[in-house]
Amino acid sequence: MEKKNNTVREIRLQYKSKLKRINKPAVTSAEGAYQVLMDHYDLDYLAIREEMLVLYLNNANQVLGVYKGFSGGMTAAVVDIRLILAVAL
Repeated sequence: MEKKNNTVREIRLQYKSKLKRINKPAVTSAEGAYQVLMDHYDLDYLAIREEMLVLYLNNANQVLGVYKGFSGGMTAAVVDIRLILAVAL
């Protein structure tokens, strides 16, 4: 029996921070999270399509990053929890 050689591609996610630890904004309230996320939304599309952004924080509630991974139509966006967790890890 012949053994098949399967080749798969590697998926790589890279995180680089250009901000110093002092300059990272901290989220202490819902309004603070809203302000951080609104800086990353494309306001031209805000009213015509659903988008989901994921806000990643460290233990001190400082923003590590925002992941723009999901967008959809006017009424829904499909979200894959495995992608959210893969980015987090």
